[in-house]
Amino acid sequence: MHAPSEHTVNGELYPLEIHIVHVDAATGVPAAVIGIFFEESEDPDFENEFLNDLLPELTNGPSKTGKTVGTLNLGTFLKQVDFREVYNYDGSFTTPPCTEGINWLVVKKPLKISKEQLEVFVDHWAGNLAFAGGFGNNRLPQPLKGRTVKLSKFDAKFDENQSKGLLTLCSNCQTAAAVNPATGNTNSTNPATS
Repeated sequence: MHAPSEHTVNGELYPLEIHIVHVDAATGVPAAVIGIFFEESEDPDFENEFLNDLLPELTNGPSKTGKTVGTLNLGTFLKQVDFREVYNYDGSFTTPPCTEGINWLVVKKPLKISKEQLEVFVDHWAGNLAFAGGFGNNRLPQPLKGRTVKLSKFDAKFDENQSKGLLTLCSNCQTAAAVNPATGNTNSTNPATS
């Protein structure tokens, strides 16, 4: 989790971003990261259930990135995510050693978070003067350095029956060939900026 976000859209940061790192099963080497933005819900009664499970894991103990958490149901979480538009580029990890060759999929549409949940993350990272001088645990946006950011569009919302399509998308990121999870068709628009 990064507060504020590490990616920008039209130059704007989101208050929170989660990264889900995918490791190549054959090599054991990290190969892809899904980035998902969060924004505050306007509904005062809204709570993101996944974050309710995740908050205690992340906020107990010292503030740091790369913290290992217990068992979480990512399938339930991913059902909330609208994968119909995903920014895609070949980049690096955002934390040291900033390894290159990482295929990034950054979901365009942010998920909602309650005001109270957001305040916990902000207090823990972005608003904590003892942590990075109160500037958060995000790496500042970096120059593209010739990289192309593409916006891949899909016809349908992701569900658990379409997980194979998402894995195909991850494995084809280097060529930015976005495979529609529902149909298997390729559809990519270029360029997009983030």
